[in-house]
Amino acid sequence: MKRVLCLLFSFSLALLPAAFGQTQERPLRHEVEVVVVDLPVYVLDKQGNPVLDLKPEDFVVLENGAEQKLTHFALIRNDSPETLSLLSLYPAARRHFFFLFDLSFASLKGLLKAREAALAFVQNKTLPTDLIGVATFSVFSGLKIISPFTEDKEQALTALDTLGLAKASHRVKDPAGFLFKPFQDVTSSRPQASGGQKTSASDITEQIKDVLKEIGRLDREIQRGFASQFVSSFQLLSQALNIVSGRKHLIYFSEGFDSEVLTGSALSQLDKTEEALMNRELWKVDTELSGSAGLRTSLLETLAHLANSDCVVHTVDIGGLRGESQVDTVDGASLAASTVRRGQDTLNILSHETGGLAFRNTNDLNLPLEDILRATNSYYLLGYTPGPQAKSPRPKKIEVRVNRPGLQLSYRKALESQKPFSKFSDFEKQMQLVEYIAKDLVSFELDFEAMATTYQGSEHIAQIPVVLRVPGEQFLAGAEKAKEVKLEFYGYALNSSRQFVDYFHQSLSLDLGKVRDKLKNYGLKYFDMLLVRPGDNYKVKCIIRNSLTGEVGSRILEVGVPDFGQMIFSLSPPVLVDPDQDWILTRGYDPDKPSGRKQLKGLPIAYPFVLPSFRFVPAVVPEIKPQSPVGVYFRAYHLKLQPESKTPQVLVQFATVDAAGKPSPLAGFRLTKGSVSAEPDVYEFFFEGRMTDLPPGSYQLKVTCLDLLAQKSVAGFVPFVVPD
Repeated sequence: MKRVLCLLFSFSLALLPAAFGQTQERPLRHEVEVVVVDLPVYVLDKQGNPVLDLKPEDFVVLENGAEQKLTHFALIRNDSPETLSLLSLYPAARRHFFFLFDLSFASLKGLLKAREAALAFVQNKTLPTDLIGVATFSVFSGLKIISPFTEDKEQALTALDTLGLAKASHRVKDPAGFLFKPFQDVTSSRPQASGGQKTSASDITEQIKDVLKEIGRLDREIQRGFASQFVSSFQLLSQALNIVSGRKHLIYFSEGFDSEVLTGSALSQLDKTEEALMNRELWKVDTELSGSAGLRTSLLETLAHLANSDCVVHTVDIGGLRGESQVDTVDGASLAASTVRRGQDTLNILSHETGGLAFRNTNDLNLPLEDILRATNSYYLLGYTPGPQAKSPRPKKIEVRVNRPGLQLSYRKALESQKPFSKFSDFEKQMQLVEYIAKDLVSFELDFEAMATTYQGSEHIAQIPVVLRVPGEQFLAGAEKAKEVKLEFYGYALNSSRQFVDYFHQSLSLDLGKVRDKLKNYGLKYFDMLLVRPGDNYKVKCIIRNSLTGEVGSRILEVGVPDFGQMIFSLSPPVLVDPDQDWILTRGYDPDKPSGRKQLKGLPIAYPFVLPSFRFVPAVVPEIKPQSPVGVYFRAYHLKLQPESKTPQVLVQFATVDAAGKPSPLAGFRLTKGSVSAEPDVYEFFFEGRMTDLPPGSYQLKVTCLDLLAQKSVAGFVPFVVPD
């Protein structure tokens, strides 16, 4: 039976509460970005205890010998509630743990113990603000990042469960490396903190065994080649981690490769050479027989790059406590005690050269992780503006001094020079994205505006449509000879527990021979959609990257998604119809021909901005000229109906709100299209009117909807600009 809407219109202002709101967006503005170096500094007394009473005047920072003026100073204590606001203000102050599992130079028993210890550490010891990454190294597959830095413990625990060897319950990995559940799991309640059903050890044991058997069959010369591959993988890792601001604590689970590969057979006399190794005096070691001078040099240079990237390596010998007469047996292959010692020696070099801690001869791998947690809890963050970028590719030397004697300082000793984006490795490009996603960074390096609203989708999945508006002229400055523009679009939805729920990604190439004029005069609009569970508040992160230059723009929106199934009267955030008819429009997916995750059956992916015989594009932050017609679209949910006619009675009011918060009523808006949606209890409204007598400036249009039968009201806001 067809229902008819009964509407009354009133244009007097009523200041009524809103059921849920949309982020208030500001107009696009250009900002000058100032480069600041954030320098975490760890200070210990002679007993190894953190020193927590130093003041800014106690520190002196030198860059290439020149004293620097501090721009900011903070004491970070990760276990203190007051630190949360500091971490939001200074993203580089965040604590980073990066677990690296060696799948080649290790035993099966040790790897499984390390995996269990890491799972318990992340589950029970790390803080909500800690960022956690997981990777593996194998001589057959090289370095493999299983999960990049993230606050989402479920991501990290899933990576630790599987070590990238077992299937992660058919999860989808996005271009930045984050894992996403199938959409069917969106209907479940809060995910278990442990990441769901933990993978049993037997699920990956056989795969690890195969790798270890292969490495055990290799002769010394081939092992030297694979040790070289290990050094190359660390070089890639050091370059990628240099993109991530702040100190990175790399926890390396391994038994170490035979150090004779580095220093020669004379290393069998370990008691005489260990001091030379720890002091980097490798020339004192006899290397005539089999040591590789080139490999030694590459390893030390790589470790220096890691230290310059503010990454310290904490090594954990996962072989356990072994006496001098003991051997370690892995699937029939025995390692003599001298070989075990030489592996430990390599681990010591890794930690010593980067300022990390070395742990060996322990059967309880939980203890080293607890020591690392305590050692990384408290530190100072010093900020300064660096000098001009030198033409020399050599790093800038950094020195930090304190005016109190007897203290030990740990900090990065140099700043690596920035290289062009065109020379970034795939790891570096990935880490650039991770830096913006994991730390809530906002960047105006690439200009765009973003809007997100929310609509009821299906019973258990709601829609968050996202529209990005990208001015085109920024891609043409200094690019007269360029033939194309390449852009990457990313969007992420994180729930109130900081867990990843959904994402979108699209790459776009524009032929400047065809669209140069449109980019010069207008720009590009991009539409996509995120699917989430109703009844939560979401952080929507929107990122655009120029694939040719590496420039990044990033915005963060807060979107509240009501629980539509609770039958509560609510109003969707209103949207204005796009006045940018000449802009290039592209969609991240085709609702009629979906691909990827959106091609699963039963998902609410239909284009949301459709009325009978009328499809439109929502504006982001539109410029509205006085007297120009304006279209406003919104949805009302769960209106009360008259018992006899089964129709609602609605009073709609409009007002403008200026930048100071002063409201002014609007008259003249009329309903031009209204309908009952195919969804139950959903009513769609499309009004048209004009903005009159508004001076130039930033405003919001306030739409108040009163359910006369229920005597309840809700309001929504949408931003707009009146140009000069």
